[in-house]
Order: sequence, then C-alpha cells, then structure tokens
Amino acid sequence: MTAVRIRPATGEDAEALFELHRSTVLVAYRHIFPADRYAFPDDTIRCEWQALLSDARAQVVIAEMNDGPVGTVTVVPPQLDRLFVVPSRWDNGVGTALYEWAVAALRRAATRRAELVVLEGNERARVFYERRGWHTEGPPMQSPYPPFPAALRYVLDLPAG
Repeated sequence: MTAVRIRPATGEDAEALFELHRSTVLVAYRHIFPADRYAFPDDTIRCEWQALLSDARAQVVIAEMNDGPVGTVTVVPPQLDRLFVVPSRWDNGVGTALYEWAVAALRRAATRRAELVVLEGNERARVFYERRGWHTEGPPMQSPYPPFPAALRYVLDLPAG
C-alpha cells in the first residue's frame, strides 16, 4: 500500500475538498439520499468548506496518496467532523490514519469529551466509530437536508495523559 500523507488544508483546497466530499457522499449515502430524488447541495457544501477553511478554530486536513486527495477530516474541538474517504480507498487505512490524526488533535486541544454526529443509516461509519469506543448519547436529531434522516450524536471520553 502506498503511504498516506496528511497535510493541513488551505483556502486553495476548497474545491478539492468539495469534490472529495461529494464523491464520497454520493456513494456512502446513496441509500439515504437517492440522487434521483435529492440533488446534492453543491452551493451549500462549497460555502461550508470555504467557511471552515477560514475559521481559525477549525483544523482541516487532507489525506493524499500518489493519485492525489483521498480523504479529509475536520476538528473543531470538541467536535470531530467530516471524516470522508473516497470509496476507491475504503478499507486501505486512510480512514484510520485520518481518525488517529483527529483524535490526537482533540487531545492536543485538551478535549476530554469528543463529539461527532453520524447519520443513523450510515452503518459503515457507525461500526467504524463504535469499534473505537464511541457511543451514542441523547435522542436522535434531524439532519438538515431532505429527506431529513435521523442523525445520532456520538461521544468519546478522552482521559488526560
């Protein structure tokens, strides 16, 4: 396997992050947001990436391999957010590398209780996080995008040390 390089994202990466996000979601969430019924919110997601890249609190990184960007994750303590890996690189360690980077970033920020949100129907992500000790907390929430599927809040205690 080719080594994964993780680097900080810059404002110049906004479109690459959008494309990575879009290509991942169209596969990973197709059973939740069928493309023939729900158009991907291109403009909204582009704006969200631009906002994150200009937010001093947000740490956005890109995972790269020889063929370019293959994943991303964002940390805005105490939140781990937007861990996406392009489908062609699933099960190749990219997600784990990004996850480990994110948890280390949360620890550096002295986060003691990390949070993330996962769509209830995203079984792949739920298994990924649950294997790493995350557990749901609180009632399901509603996703902001039609058809407004349920989303679950996950938490993970990060003891000092």
